[in-house]
Amino acid sequence: MPVNGFDVSHHQGDITWPNVNLADVYFCFIKATDGVPTDTDTGVDDHFAENWAGADSIKILRGAYHFFRPARPVAAQVANFTAQVGMLNLQDLPPVLDLEIPTDDPTAWSGIDPSQAVAMALDWVTRVQALLSRKAIVYMSPDFYRTVLGADAGGLKNYPLWIAQYTDASDPDALADWNTWQFWQYSRTGSVAGIGTVG
Repeated sequence: MPVNGFDVSHHQGDITWPNVNLADVYFCFIKATDGVPTDTDTGVDDHFAENWAGADSIKILRGAYHFFRPARPVAAQVANFTAQVGMLNLQDLPPVLDLEIPTDDPTAWSGIDPSQAVAMALDWVTRVQALLSRKAIVYMSPDFYRTVLGADAGGLKNYPLWIAQYTDASDPDALADWNTWQFWQYSRTGSVAGIGTVG
């Protein structure tokens, strides 16, 4: 039976985790990192540490995700993510690779061949699995699948799918490389006690 969850990042501001009603939500995903540290950006979501600890304090299932930047070295992105997350507990959800076209850099994936895009993503999930001993989840929208991956996920189809499609339909669009999805982000907004608007 489907259960409800949510994802959060610094965009939600300070969260009152003790007010989250576990009767309404079963799990949460928390943004950990974004690309790599630069001269102008830490590469770390500035609310990750408090959100990670806050979720643990109320014993909700939690998972961490990394926002992938194709112009940055994969190994450095993996190092950034694993340095923040550390070794996952057995009850933690698998790590997530967030694949999307950045709103702050809409041409980020331009000129990258679909097979190269798949190879970079596979490199990330493979390295993370080797370091954390957990098989990652891949997050993407049907639009990303079609336009960036060319509707061919290659070896990524062997990883669980978190599909992002905002619709009132009973199911998201099917992606040919997956028989099913494990998580579906069906709305940009939602309301959770203690948090307010969540993704």
